[in-house]
Parts: sequence; C-alpha cells; structure tokens
Amino acid sequence: MFCRIGRLSRAVLALILFLLLMSALSVAPSVGGGGEFGPGALSPWGDKAMTKHGFGLCAVIVKVIGLDPPKGILRVALYDSKESYDKRTDPIRSAAVEIDSSNATVEFADLYPGQYAIMMYHDTNKNNKFDRFLGLPREQYGFSNNVLPGLGPPDFDAVRFTVEAGKVTFVRIQAR
Repeated sequence: MFCRIGRLSRAVLALILFLLLMSALSVAPSVGGGGEFGPGALSPWGDKAMTKHGFGLCAVIVKVIGLDPPKGILRVALYDSKESYDKRTDPIRSAAVEIDSSNATVEFADLYPGQYAIMMYHDTNKNNKFDRFLGLPREQYGFSNNVLPGLGPPDFDAVRFTVEAGKVTFVRIQAR
C-alpha cells in the first residue's frame, strides 16, 4: 500500500518528515549552566542577550566618522549599566573592525530594550590598547551622544541612550 502513494501524497509525506526532522534538530543538547532556555542551554552572548521568548528584536547601529588616519582597528564597547561602564572591563558587547576609510559602521543586534552607553577608540597601531602619553590620548576616541570628556571618561548618565523594543537605534560618533 505504501508503494501506491501518489505524487502529491509523497510530497506531503516528505514535507511532514522534513518538518519533524527540523523540529528535532532545533532542540539543542544541554551543555553548561542554566538559563531561560532550560538547563544548560547555550547562548552566544550569555544570558543578557536572551529574552523570555528568544533573542530580543532590538539593534544598535554605530557609525563612527572622522577616523584619521583611515587605517587600524576601530574598537567599540557597548555597556548596559553604570557599573560595567565605570569598570570598563565588562561590556555587554564589543567589536573590533579593521578600517580602510575615515568612516566605519558597527552593528550590535539581539539586544534587550533599555539604557546603553558606547565607548570607542581608534587603535591605529593595532596594539590592542588605548595609547596615552603623559595621560593624554594618543589615539582617537569617542562616546555615545558625542560627549566630550573632562579629566576622564564622561559619566554614564551623560553618554547613555535608550533602545526601544523592536526598534533599531542609530548612534553617530565623531572620532576625536
């Protein structure tokens, strides 16, 4: 009887088998700690990128202008709290982009809605650090809202911006 199934029935059966296979493959094995996706579910960005129903729908697109010279690496850090911003060691996301022009764009996707701040610098010599001489910057830098620093980085409240649910937020930073 199975041999006598018509073309349409075979196509439907193949579709059902395909959907069953895909649903079986979408269940990841448990590895590591807990999280909102069940015990051991892994996230490429850690628990902060997760929402109750999967990845968030927010994104931040950062355009940095005025990079001079147009070479090196643009390093951008995205912070979601005053504490992590003040420490400068625990951004929620970061990016390093090789540049070849005076402008560069970085995208941070799958974010929670909320308050964020951006800190960036132009690593012209590619040594993975922000170079200073006698405490003064030797490489370009910038902050969200284009806030100018005083004797140190500006306060989180001055550079923070809001990311709304389901929206893309555009941030333009002038390299200084």
